[in-house]
Amino acid sequence: VYLTYLGGSGIDGGTGIAVDPGGSVYVTGFTGSADFPTANSLQSTFGGGSFESFAAKLNASGSALEYSTYLGGSGIDSGFGIAADLFGNAYVMGQTNSTNLQTASPLQAVYGGGSSDVFVAKIRPDLKITGASLSGKQLIVTGSGFDNGAKILVNSQPQKTANDDQHPGATLVSKKAGKNIGAGQSVTLQVQDSDGSLSNEFIFTRATN
Repeated sequence: VYLTYLGGSGIDGGTGIAVDPGGSVYVTGFTGSADFPTANSLQSTFGGGSFESFAAKLNASGSALEYSTYLGGSGIDSGFGIAADLFGNAYVMGQTNSTNLQTASPLQAVYGGGSSDVFVAKIRPDLKITGASLSGKQLIVTGSGFDNGAKILVNSQPQKTANDDQHPGATLVSKKAGKNIGAGQSVTLQVQDSDGSLSNEFIFTRATN
């Protein structure tokens, strides 16, 4: 179906792979390339040392990177395992002797000592709306980063919302929100995740026929 290089001018190796229900692929490993391909990255530059950990997500057709990022510091870093959940979150583990990792909400904020530490990271997809449609009274919103309990907002008003069974992190359905959107009417849509964070604003216009 597809076969692609993923790497730069140095030594690159993959050590872990996972697939989510939508067919997107998540990869981790190590790279010695300062020009490893990055996209929508958390860390866009090589941190130093002989190897850096990386995490990358490819779309279901393998034709594009949804994101690709270095994960590391000035020492030697390598990812060894990756998993993905129904909502598109990636979970990466590996080994590091870098004392300057860019930690976030850490359980352990400083390097523990010895020749290396384990690192564990959770990468969440961007919360964004990319499309919307109506099916009868149903309003269907598509995008990424929707967590369990996310709600569709129509003109800032929350709607009763459910995650799609097949693609819960990428599709939300409000069974009755469409009845309040008249033919030719434009509304502003947002998604609010369970932690209160908001997506981009998306203007949706109902067709006139």
